[in-house]
Amino acid sequence: MTPTSANSDGEVVIQHLAIVVRAGYGGDGQGHKILLLRHGEDWKLPRIARDADGSDAKVLTASVLNEAMSEQYGLSTSLLRCLFQRPSKDGDGTVRAYVLEHHGDADAIPEGAIWTDALELGDLSLSHADDRMALSAWAESFTRSSESHAAWYALGWWDEAISWIDQSLAEKGITREGPPEQVRSWTLSSVMRAATTSGGVYFKAVPQFMLHEGTVMREMAKEYPKGASPLLSYDANRGWILMSDFGGTRLVENPDIELWEKAVRTHAETQVEQADRARSWLQMGVPDRSIRRMVDLIDPLIAVSTQMLAGRTEGLSNDEIDALQGLPMRLKFMCAQLADFKIPHSLVHGDLGGNIIVNDSGDLVFFDWTDACISHPFFDMATMASTVFDDNVFKGDESVAIRIRDAYLQPWMKHEPMDRLIQAYDASKPLGALHQAMSYMWILTNIAEDTRWEVEIGLPTWIRTLLRLCGQHQ
Repeated sequence: MTPTSANSDGEVVIQHLAIVVRAGYGGDGQGHKILLLRHGEDWKLPRIARDADGSDAKVLTASVLNEAMSEQYGLSTSLLRCLFQRPSKDGDGTVRAYVLEHHGDADAIPEGAIWTDALELGDLSLSHADDRMALSAWAESFTRSSESHAAWYALGWWDEAISWIDQSLAEKGITREGPPEQVRSWTLSSVMRAATTSGGVYFKAVPQFMLHEGTVMREMAKEYPKGASPLLSYDANRGWILMSDFGGTRLVENPDIELWEKAVRTHAETQVEQADRARSWLQMGVPDRSIRRMVDLIDPLIAVSTQMLAGRTEGLSNDEIDALQGLPMRLKFMCAQLADFKIPHSLVHGDLGGNIIVNDSGDLVFFDWTDACISHPFFDMATMASTVFDDNVFKGDESVAIRIRDAYLQPWMKHEPMDRLIQAYDASKPLGALHQAMSYMWILTNIAEDTRWEVEIGLPTWIRTLLRLCGQHQ
């Protein structure tokens, strides 16, 4: 766990630093202008006032950050990225550093503040070690792994995206009303929403290795207009998606077992229908994560996971590493066992759960297809189960697990009788966890090294689930 400090009430104290930047010459960051505030005889980065909150997520939402910058400093900003979360050098707390792009008049800054560049920083005295740590990390980000950074980390990208949104809306006879609200900016996506003359819209950008999401969403909307949001516009080369806000409430907010049964049954019916299109999906660029590919990747996954996670605070213990290294042959036999059932590969969502299914006046809308692939369809129930048994939903009721399982399996009876389907379902559980571990490995090897901290906990989490389902971990 990251060291933190606490106030007298035991709440976690986290300091939020803002590196506010304006574009300058060059691509190495040296010409970019950085905002500094006067602090006595020295200088400091802006701080984002935030009440201590022990339940706070790793990063503040983009909208909260931008609103805070406006209220505290009168600045118009958009979040580029959360740079890091590290122990403070000035105390015992935790520091989160964010990089934000400044928009508007360069002179509209707080009294006594200045714009400086990297070359001038050496002549200025910074009052806090945390500020020096943040600026050093920001400078290093231009040289260490900038080529694999998300496109939306670049200055000027925000204005370009808004221009595309406005042009796409205009082609539909729609006009944006007011400034867009930034929802999120992290290594896997940039999301914003905006009000228009025809209701709300969402914009999403994804990295190059996830470009298939837009293709899947476009095709699914054609075949299931009530179960997927139709795209208003889609730039396949840049991974830019524009869609209407479909409203409704997320399934995870509704502990109605019949609605959850309907959701998994609907998803299974879709998978049964899409099984015949598996080859077509692959030709459209959807990743191949078939059982055959899984067998090929077991040894590399274990080797790389051992290298990445051994000896790390949030990694795997020596006992867990030993247990994992003893699994390859067993996992391959389990793959062969599951392949023995007459269940065809199909379109897999990859991150199915109550948080990505919306109940819109009785219609269930499935979204967020970045992890879509062709694989064994039952693997989708690995993530679905984790939201079914969220404490806010059903709290681990075993009778619920059986009802959810049976509702999901019913459409598959055209391929196997129910008793065989239950056997296959049970056989798929550990391999579903293995599938998720491989998915996280795919993500980690495709993103910049200095951004892996945002998602890296997923790999050890699913490996531990795999070990537990194989009887190797409690």
